[in-house]
Amino acid sequence: MSQRARFFDSSGGDRIYTSDAWAQVVEAIMGDGVAKGRGDELSVGESSPQGMSVDVETGSMFIQGRLFEVHSGAETLAIDSSDPTNPRIDRVVVRLDPTARTAELDVLTGTPAGSPSAPSLTQTPGGTWEIALAQVAVAALAGGIVNANVTDERSFASGSATDKVLDTSTGHDHDGSDSKGVAHSATTGKTADDHHAQSHTHGSAGDGTALSPATLTAAKLIGSVCSPSVTANQNNYNPSGFSTCTILRLVPTADRNITGFAAQEHGRIIFVYNAATGPSQSINLKTESTSSTAANRITMEQDLVGTLTISPRSGAYMVYDGTLQRWLLTGYNIFNAVP
Repeated sequence: MSQRARFFDSSGGDRIYTSDAWAQVVEAIMGDGVAKGRGDELSVGESSPQGMSVDVETGSMFIQGRLFEVHSGAETLAIDSSDPTNPRIDRVVVRLDPTARTAELDVLTGTPAGSPSAPSLTQTPGGTWEIALAQVAVAALAGGIVNANVTDERSFASGSATDKVLDTSTGHDHDGSDSKGVAHSATTGKTADDHHAQSHTHGSAGDGTALSPATLTAAKLIGSVCSPSVTANQNNYNPSGFSTCTILRLVPTADRNITGFAAQEHGRIIFVYNAATGPSQSINLKTESTSSTAANRITMEQDLVGTLTISPRSGAYMVYDGTLQRWLLTGYNIFNAVP
């Protein structure tokens, strides 16, 4: 005996859907998650101006069959003051309250601890339902939040209509269905050339030729150089081009102190080079200096407080550790001029 299909009609009229019934229909087609290609896809980052807050950019999300949207501009969410002793982890969420018929952004404040963990999500079937967008690491005594403190937790909506309806870009998803790319499931053991073997449209980039692994490697290894003139001592140093350059080629006009550099993403490596020619034009990197914001400070082994002097034609490598919220001095090199 065949099963009968049940049509969702409200008790008050013929073929009138309730909001709960319609949500069940949408949920059956589209799973929870951020809608691809809509705005900035609800990405979370440091606020502007920087402070104890984060910005949630524009975008849409499906949550239990309902649509949540940030549409007119970034939403700024306040982060509670830091603990004086221990770090904590907060969580940025979208919360659905079907009883109040609302969906909104919120911050779940974590518990300070030596090894903190993110607060749990509330996910009650038929009731309050939270979906995480990001975790925010709040260091002890932190005075502000930077991008390096934010860990993306977004998941994207899945379902039969996701890639076909929600992706509003002019590109494609390489699912193999549009004859413009090899399906990702078929790329096991294949090279970049195998995947991009034919010219095809990549969004606004136009027709692209085959990509070679050698080209990709070169683009990864060769970074830009910025050459600011250092005319004064610097705290929270953030010269023009710093966010993208690999080599910071400094030209001090005299002996100059630098107590910190603007925090970057976790794992960012830079080479600080003193390009001056005079004998009294050193760069002095001050470690653990309170003149710079905590997340921008320089540190070395066992948090020793002191000065690393970079003489002309010398340099030092530094890597940003987003967990420690410090620039770590990892190497120091001296270059001798040839007479």
